[in-house]
Amino acid sequence: FADAQNTLYMVRKNNRVGYMDANSKLVTGGYIYKDGEPFRKGYAVVRNDNNKEGAIDATGKEVVKPQLYHDLTYLGRDVWHGEHMDSSIVFSTNGIIYYQGYKVHVSGSLQLDRIFLTTHTYSSNVAPAILMNYAGRIISQVQPKGKASFSPISLGQGLGAYYSKLLSLN
Repeated sequence: FADAQNTLYMVRKNNRVGYMDANSKLVTGGYIYKDGEPFRKGYAVVRNDNNKEGAIDATGKEVVKPQLYHDLTYLGRDVWHGEHMDSSIVFSTNGIIYYQGYKVHVSGSLQLDRIFLTTHTYSSNVAPAILMNYAGRIISQVQPKGKASFSPISLGQGLGAYYSKLLSLN
């Protein structure tokens, strides 16, 4: 399978995954992954034998090494979100870390150039909700009072509505 902007296809052989181009050339150096996903937005998430996730680009190059992360998600503009142990990390493909800390929900809007991070669970030590741009610059933080949890509202309502709701809770 491949998306419209890519020419690599995920193939399976002997319970292993590799990626081949339109000429049936295996570009990943063999069936080297335990599992993988089809290409989306120019990247495919792959899993190694330890169930750690990484990502390859349309040439088959590993742009995120499958060493640390699980639940890896591409947010756009070379920005990724992954889970590592009991924390979240938001980072760029070139390795710049924008956020590392409490486990968070991450929502992104390329149109608004915003990434929104909100806490996962009820806790007495709730992390602030953070609004940042795709360059990793924090635009605003809101520290909830007391025990609170914010869960994503549909991006169909837009990050503006989400952020306004968050501000009204503080």
